[in-house]
Amino acid sequence: MIPVEAQACGCPVIAYRGGGSLETVQDGLSGIFFAEQNADHLICAIQKFETLPWSDHRVRHQVEMFSREAFKTRIRKIVDERQDRQDQTKHTAVALQTA
Repeated sequence: MIPVEAQACGCPVIAYRGGGSLETVQDGLSGIFFAEQNADHLICAIQKFETLPWSDHRVRHQVEMFSREAFKTRIRKIVDERQDRQDQTKHTAVALQTA
């Protein structure tokens, strides 16, 4: 969760290439990955991180899909689709009963 919060503030992150970071960090756009959990790989990631230009706007944009508003929109869509299916099923059942 911390990498997403940092990125939402426009801060790129250095993250281990595994777990949830694979879904939330875009290598070179919103952060840098390191492949193995040891000092050498972390040092390489930090050195690469320091050479790249970071756009706080681009970093924030990469995690907008995790915003509260995006979550509400996706949930509303799921609920509306399910409601539409239920309404269609009820309408079909009523039509069959009256036929």
